Amino acid sequence: MTEAELLAQHVDLLFDTDGAGRLVRVNEDEGDPAPRLFLVRGRVAHLIAVRAGMPVAMEAACREIAAGLPAWDGRPSDPRLFEGLRDTLAGDTAVEDETIGPAFRFPEATVAPSSNAHGAVLIADGNAHLLERHFPYTRVHLDHLSPVVGVVVDGAVVAACYAARSRPSAAEAGVFTEAPHRGRGFAVAVVQGWCTAVEHEGRMPLYSTSWDNTASLAVARRLGLMPYAETISLV
Repeated sequence: MTEAELLAQHVDLLFDTDGAGRLVRVNEDEGDPAPRLFLVRGRVAHLIAVRAGMPVAMEAACREIAAGLPAWDGRPSDPRLFEGLRDTLAGDTAVEDETIGPAFRFPEATVAPSSNAHGAVLIADGNAHLLERHFPYTRVHLDHLSPVVGVVVDGAVVAACYAARSRPSAAEAGVFTEAPHRGRGFAVAVVQGWCTAVEHEGRMPLYSTSWDNTASLAVARRLGLMPYAETISLV
């Protein structure tokens, strides 16, 4: 897969689009409206997508600005780099929220979910009751969020990794650990097991976060994840 193809897969995984490729909503059950602009920058290629309904002239201006940005160098970008995009969108309404962060690929998985560290297990219909205490939403939406891998303590899942965004070719990790159980390596264990489960389905596991999410970045470092792009979402 070329970098351009990987960036296109990333956008397709995160968002539902209309017939013209414009963003409509986040790729989740009852997903929120898409951001007004989403830009993913790799070391060679870039891809920009805008929300359906954006005026043609504004979209053209955003695309021109994005095309003039430097390639990503693997480090957190200075937020001032995207000032032109913010100013262009502000011609309609000011940007209300933004998220900037890296997107990662996984190295080849070697640990099966059933034998992962900390006893992380693959959650299916037969043991889905383990989610009920702390992850009731995941229990109800298990089919949509599968694969789900959890660490079980005292008969309940206390840390889980699940397919936050899902397509037939790829899935993006979502991970959460109950506060009393953080700092014990559970997040690393469940993400590692989830990666293996996704690969066993013949899909590509992906992971993305924001530069200010230090806990999530620490998980990525512990797992040796490979950054391939930086993304910015402007709402």
